[in-house]
Amino acid sequence: MKICDGKNNVCIGFYQRLNNSGKLATIILSKVNRELYDIVLEKIKSGKQKVRK
Repeated sequence: MKICDGKNNVCIGFYQRLNNSGKLATIILSKVNRELYDIVLEKIKSGKQKVRK
C-alpha cells in the first residue's frame, strides 16, 4: 500500500503482509477528510467499471 501527501510531496509505502496491516490502513483512512475520501472512492469505482466493460 502506498500513501502520498500531495501537499508536502511525500509518499510512504508498506507491505500488506505486515502484521496488523489492516489495522494500520484503518487508522490511516480514519484520518482522511470524508469528502475527499468519497470523491476518490467514486473515481476508483468509475474507473473499475470502465475496465470491466
